[in-house]
Amino acid sequence: MYDGPLGHERRDIGHEKTFLSLWSEKAASDLAIAQHAKFSFLIDSDRKILDDAVTPYCSNLIPLVHQWRALHKQALLTDTVVDICDIARVLDKFIAGMPEEHPAEMAYTLNHLTA
Repeated sequence: MYDGPLGHERRDIGHEKTFLSLWSEKAASDLAIAQHAKFSFLIDSDRKILDDAVTPYCSNLIPLVHQWRALHKQALLTDTVVDICDIARVLDKFIAGMPEEHPAEMAYTLNHLTA
């Protein structure tokens, strides 16, 4: 839903055209639709669907999302639960590989404090 920092919302797509709509508004009227939409998203092997929906600003998060999906897919297929330690390992690995950058809010503040 976002294509920039500080909550800059996308203008090319509305909420009703996203996965989130199927998971939220549709759940109120038909829980089976919401359940199917989440299940399909988690185990769908077509990575392109998600990759195409992500804006360039958020594209560096795609590998994290695919790792997250892989955890949940494995749990669904083996009828197990995703352990918090598995999630922590995925997040730790992703964070360790991130370039050292300041968040937009911090960069803005630092630029104005040094000026």
